[in-house]
Amino acid sequence: MDRARGSAIASEIDDIIFEINVAHDAFISAVSFGKKEIEEG
Repeated sequence: MDRARGSAIASEIDDIIFEINVAHDAFISAVSFGKKEIEEG
């Protein structure tokens, strides 16, 4: 996946999380890891 596409996906995820937080008066956040980080621990 190219960097620009990855950034666009991360931005969409942030928007979804924001909407959930506002709708439910909550605070959740996401942590994302790259494939290399997951494989290497």
